[in-house]
Amino acid sequence: VFLLLLSLSLSAGAQQFRVDTLARGPAIQLPSAIAFIPGSDDRFFFAERSSGRVRLYDGSVRPGSFLTVSVEDESEQGLLGVAVHPLYPDSPFVYVYYVRAIDRAGILERYRDQGGEGVSPQLLLFIARRDEATQNNGGALRFGPDGKLYVAVGDHGAKPSNAQDTLGGRNLRGKI
Repeated sequence: VFLLLLSLSLSAGAQQFRVDTLARGPAIQLPSAIAFIPGSDDRFFFAERSSGRVRLYDGSVRPGSFLTVSVEDESEQGLLGVAVHPLYPDSPFVYVYYVRAIDRAGILERYRDQGGEGVSPQLLLFIARRDEATQNNGGALRFGPDGKLYVAVGDHGAKPSNAQDTLGGRNLRGKI
């Protein structure tokens, strides 16, 4: 969390943020990821790992949430990543990666921003949980210069060789 908040303070451009901007915010639960809105130095979405909420900062933390997903937050699980489409608001999409509560699967979804609310979820990636491991879930989301969304999926910790497994794309753990 400290590194996340530090990167927030260093990358905010014209707006000056304190390292503890989110950590001391009203009713904020474990900020885990941040995505600046393209063309803006002071507007961003951020994820709360344990609550499953994506919230908007627009000069201050907006009350309520942009969207909420049901997360399993034991250990290193929860809402782990958020990204904003590089052509936002013309392409008003926000992407989230999380560990789902009902089956602990890794989920990548896309939501459309409709008046400040995330609507019309679309499942983009499903990674079934095959063991009881709760760590190394990954979840970082970033758009590359090619306009494609990149997802860092953790190795799930239970089998360290997941990252080296090259079985034709059948094992997505430990991959980008």
